[in-house]
Amino acid sequence: MILPWLATAEAASWNRLQRAAAEGRVRPLVRALDGRHVYLREVAARGLARTSGSEGAREVLLAHLTDAGEAAPVRAQCAVTLAGWGVVEAVGPTLTALRTADPESRYWLAWSLHALDTPEARAELRELTADPDLYVAASAREWAP
Repeated sequence: MILPWLATAEAASWNRLQRAAAEGRVRPLVRALDGRHVYLREVAARGLARTSGSEGAREVLLAHLTDAGEAAPVRAQCAVTLAGWGVVEAVGPTLTALRTADPESRYWLAWSLHALDTPEARAELRELTADPDLYVAASAREWAP
């Protein structure tokens, strides 16, 4: 069975983003971060993790992570990609994003803090060990120093 959304222009965009990520092309992924569809912005942020982060990608990801109006899953994926690149400037915006994110996004934001491993990140992970979401709390207990 073909899902209805697969026949749309958005599906074609999704395929183009997947191809760009596989080929390490930064520019189309960066442009997609300004698109109107949350899931395509999230795919673009995830795809950038497969690149070197050149062509302004780092700055664009930091801007989306910092943007309180951005969807939590996109902010979380931006944090994951930045953490993968070792961008410690992402710690502050990640801490801020944690305050308003849904539980799944909070998990990925916490993972990003774990990956960045700064004093501020470790302190937040210790606090997250008492998080009301059991998965976030259990993961934080595993990651906290």
